[in-house]
Amino acid sequence: MMGIYGATDIFTMNADGSQVIKLGKSTEERDSPAWSPDGKQIVYAARVNISDTGAPLNGWSWRLFVMNADGTERRRISHQIGNNLRPAWSPDGRSIAMASDRFGPTRIYVMNADGSEPRFLHNKGRMPSWSPDGSRIVFVSDRDNGKDLYGEDLYVINADGSNLVRVAVTLIGGASWPAWSPDGRQIVFACSLSLPFSDICVMNADGTGLKQLTGK
Repeated sequence: MMGIYGATDIFTMNADGSQVIKLGKSTEERDSPAWSPDGKQIVYAARVNISDTGAPLNGWSWRLFVMNADGTERRRISHQIGNNLRPAWSPDGRSIAMASDRFGPTRIYVMNADGSEPRFLHNKGRMPSWSPDGSRIVFVSDRDNGKDLYGEDLYVINADGSNLVRVAVTLIGGASWPAWSPDGRQIVFACSLSLPFSDICVMNADGTGLKQLTGK
């Protein structure tokens, strides 16, 4: 992504950096694009004037949109109040997880890929990421740390909201941007084991075997 004068564009390119293509118009701030599993669509967050969405209010808020992989047929899929951010498509393409502050603290929700039937998953968290088999979601939360110096940890929860497990207590600067390995056995994430630096760590999906990969 690239931003110019407050607007942020979304681009695609080949894995080798060739054939850079701009998708859509640069008329709004955009964030966190994510591919659908079949590669045909992209979901992303955009900062919009909520009065333009039909809401009886003024101001700006983050909403989720989906467009075709070539940038055509842009459509809004989140209609609730508050900010909706960090969308993550489920492996089967049927659902999208997101973080939303519609009722106060940022919470994790899952909704159908068309935006219908948003379902509350957990009451405090952000940056959700699906396991490859779609059965679990890892996310970032400070639910057990409050406002102390230890930042945010990683939690894994079943896609139906059951069996919450705290899997990473990284100390000092916390954890962020989790992602699963293709086989679902490990989770890689940004870690801050010694301030002010941020590095990359990996661990087993149950929280064991923590390894720092960078900054050694």
